[in-house]
Amino acid sequence: MNRRQLLKFTGAGLAAGALSSGVASAASTERYGIQFERVVDAVDDLGMDPNGNRAIDGALERTMRQGDTLVEFPPGEYRIRDEIRVGGPENWGMRGLGDDPEDVRFVSNSREGLQAINTWNGNGVLVENVALDYSQRRRGKLGLRIVVYDNLRVQDVHFIGFNPTESNGAVVTLSPVVLDPDGEGIVDGVERTGGTEIKPHRSKTNDPNAPGIIWAGARHRGRLYVRNSRFENAGENGIYASAPSGDVRIEDCTFVNNNQAAVRIGGDGSYVKDSEFIVDSDAADRVNSTPLINPNMIVWETDQRGESGGSVEGCTFTYDSVPKPVTALWVDGSAGSMTVRDCQFEMNADGVRPIRVDDPVRQARLGRTAERPWGVTIENVTITGDSSGSPAVELFRRPDSTVRDSCIQMTGGRDGVSVSDSSGCEVVNTNINVDGRPTVTNNATLSTSKLRFDGSCPLSGATSADDSADDSSDGSDDSDDANDGSDDSDDSSGGSDDSASDGVRKLVVHGAGDGRYDYRIRYEGTASTDERGDSAKNGIIEGELYRWNTDTFELEGEVVEIVELTDGATVTLDGERIDDS
Repeated sequence: MNRRQLLKFTGAGLAAGALSSGVASAASTERYGIQFERVVDAVDDLGMDPNGNRAIDGALERTMRQGDTLVEFPPGEYRIRDEIRVGGPENWGMRGLGDDPEDVRFVSNSREGLQAINTWNGNGVLVENVALDYSQRRRGKLGLRIVVYDNLRVQDVHFIGFNPTESNGAVVTLSPVVLDPDGEGIVDGVERTGGTEIKPHRSKTNDPNAPGIIWAGARHRGRLYVRNSRFENAGENGIYASAPSGDVRIEDCTFVNNNQAAVRIGGDGSYVKDSEFIVDSDAADRVNSTPLINPNMIVWETDQRGESGGSVEGCTFTYDSVPKPVTALWVDGSAGSMTVRDCQFEMNADGVRPIRVDDPVRQARLGRTAERPWGVTIENVTITGDSSGSPAVELFRRPDSTVRDSCIQMTGGRDGVSVSDSSGCEVVNTNINVDGRPTVTNNATLSTSKLRFDGSCPLSGATSADDSADDSSDGSDDSDDANDGSDDSDDSSGGSDDSASDGVRKLVVHGAGDGRYDYRIRYEGTASTDERGDSAKNGIIEGELYRWNTDTFELEGEVVEIVELTDGATVTLDGERIDDS
């Protein structure tokens, strides 16, 4: 009998004992590929207190040890006294029944940090539609540590409250680990945005930082997906997952004002796709108790693996203000070849390095020297902004690297592409419109072809330079189309062809390119949205967006009033602008 058979056998025996004792249960169900033999109500079946007066530790722990159980929590407040530690849970889950994750809140009366749920060596664990609320006490914090062989799902979970330093009770917010190389874990719809106490790196002080938001250590060997989530104000890294041999794949996430780095991953099979990175240290200082110190965005590294592969694709990087020079995308010397594709960098703060790729021999700061190949591919990338500092793209000992089909337009005295100690590199079919030198070489060979030096780049969204660089000396027609984008914006905002025949209309809130935009709109009828962090219920549409982004809602009814709209933002309904007066 193997480990999983033994767990199944003993779990079944425990379950039979529980059922014979009179605990009611519903029929079996499946959620996110995890099969539960029974569904129980936390209040009616297990006697948990939904008013937060009595701790639920014992009752919840028993269901975890039994396994094959989904515990459903009606809206309320549930108190956890001590860390609930269970090894080997099999097909166990907890799910809130509210309309919003914050309808079901878990709290603690401890002033010390604790992992509310701490499991290891399990198989099939679900946490869904709940919130862990550690309030604004600034001492203590609740986290989750879930280690499974396979089938991990954290779905629509909010972490609410201030994030103190470790010495004041902070713990890592979420530790999702998949042990089986063929196993899979998914983190989807997670939010942690509360303020933070920023401290210098633990190597420079005896007062440790606030621990990061997501940590996946060396034991992670499977595939971990982080999707549709929002992470703000991390004191020490948003997602830190560079040590494990397993893949880490980040999709459609938003990262705002995270210290040290928003993301630290790298290697074959790992990627960051379609995600947004924003740093505005002036705005962060109004939320956090201490200022940001070194808010880098992506640090691509592979620790002691020295691994090649992986990509950053379809992402936007925006810096509006910074405390000191930092880097948007920093490839450490511990990482070998990788690809940057379809990304946009908007650098509006002096000293920010858009793309820096370090020397694997001399600059493997975060691990061992990467195995060859070392070349990187940068394609269909846009880098814009009015700021001084390092070249837009820096390559150090990265032979056979390529920059192609891209656009760099910067004022402030920067150079364009700088290549050092490298052979066989090329810049192809690219516009480089900078105040400094378009290309710079230092002990390097760099070939160039089909370059332009006076074109403009689109204000948002990466674009291919094929048409503008290949066939036209000035590219005026193509650059006009790219900058105007009227046809595309009409489609994206919901023109008449997109309006459904059943009366569903498309309401879009458009940013205007400068910081954060808040909105609150009254409506009659019904409305919905897939936008994370925004809401459409009880007659109110509300949310926030940044820079040139848009938020989209489906509306069956009418707009009654625009209650709040930050200056510059606009609202359209089926493509027609609504006046906010």
